[in-house]
Amino acid sequence: MTLKFKTILINIFLTLSSLLLIGFILEYQFQSERNKFETTWPAKHYKGIGWHFEPGKTARWTNHSSYWQETTVNELGFLDRPGVKSRHSADLCNIIFLGDSFVEAAQIPIAKKAHVVLERLAEESTVLEQIRTSAFAYSGTGQVTQRPFFDKYIIPLKPDVLVMVVVSNDLSDNSSILTSIRNGWHPEFSPRPFYKRNDNNQLEYNLDHPDWAANLLREPKSSFIKNLAIWKKFGVNFTTIHNIADPIIESRVKQVINFDLGNHIIDGIEEIKTHLDIDHRFRHQPVDLEAVAVTKHAFNYYKRISEEMGTEIIIVYNYDIVGDKSNTIIVNQANQRRQIFSEIGNDLKIPIIFMDDGEFISREETEKVLLKNDGHWSIHGHSEVAKKLLSFLLRNKEFCQNRKI
Repeated sequence: MTLKFKTILINIFLTLSSLLLIGFILEYQFQSERNKFETTWPAKHYKGIGWHFEPGKTARWTNHSSYWQETTVNELGFLDRPGVKSRHSADLCNIIFLGDSFVEAAQIPIAKKAHVVLERLAEESTVLEQIRTSAFAYSGTGQVTQRPFFDKYIIPLKPDVLVMVVVSNDLSDNSSILTSIRNGWHPEFSPRPFYKRNDNNQLEYNLDHPDWAANLLREPKSSFIKNLAIWKKFGVNFTTIHNIADPIIESRVKQVINFDLGNHIIDGIEEIKTHLDIDHRFRHQPVDLEAVAVTKHAFNYYKRISEEMGTEIIIVYNYDIVGDKSNTIIVNQANQRRQIFSEIGNDLKIPIIFMDDGEFISREETEKVLLKNDGHWSIHGHSEVAKKLLSFLLRNKEFCQNRKI
């Protein structure tokens, strides 16, 4: 063996050893960060509802970079202020927010959340000083799986205004098939209420299945690397950004295709390889058209019941973030989502507040309204939602009929 070859081997060995040492150091550092602030997510599955938090517990949530938040769960099981029932009364303008993780806002202090800021801004304006607000929300839900919150908690309050926050993944979250692929649930044994077709091809509301936990989809063995803190900090984002095929998602798709699902519509799921493929896609496949139909059906339900209560609905359509505005595929997908919900609003005469005013916001504005390394609304983002809602209410005085505006 020549001296030159030995030198090359030594250099390769030293380089690999150095990289391995750096990896160990980073892993130790990230593990230490996680141990300094132990996350807790005190959620519980409730029959006929799905998941929400356990009353009185403390949720502790962080991304280890831009927020470390502790929130006490209120008496109804949501990350909101206590005393919901006593806060609302017939002589007030009662406004209820309904949504997913953006309204849940586990990343933000309660006092800084959009609905609380709206109440404060109204008081400061001396024009809408009698507004009272509450919020019902949980991560990973769409309008279909938010219906139990509406039925059990919101209807008894008979609010003047229901603010429904719509986000880009709601169409998928309203689909029992796409949600099963996302979460690893068997479509026929869902832990959350969903719609599916009956024998007459009519959409039928089904409550969660009591045996859902015993019928989860099989998961392929995961590499030990994916359990490392360094992977969770960098690897997940890398694979998501570059849309690298996920073997877990691919496995779930194959299982769903092989099931005998009767009246469920699954055509089109074979092209799903990643989590991004579930949400950011053109809605032209049969499974997507069914998701749109289910979403429209759900909004029809909210509208019908709200009219019976004398409740006005406002849709707040979240920012549609497009990083590369020259990417016509992503832009057209976002525009299609916007158009679907615009048609729902127009058909049902529900006003829509577009947070981006129908235009994709700049990178600079995105960094202001969304949390870094997270993607949910920042404190500034929540404030912007509250300001737009206040402006709408001042322009549409009939929405708070009991108020002197």
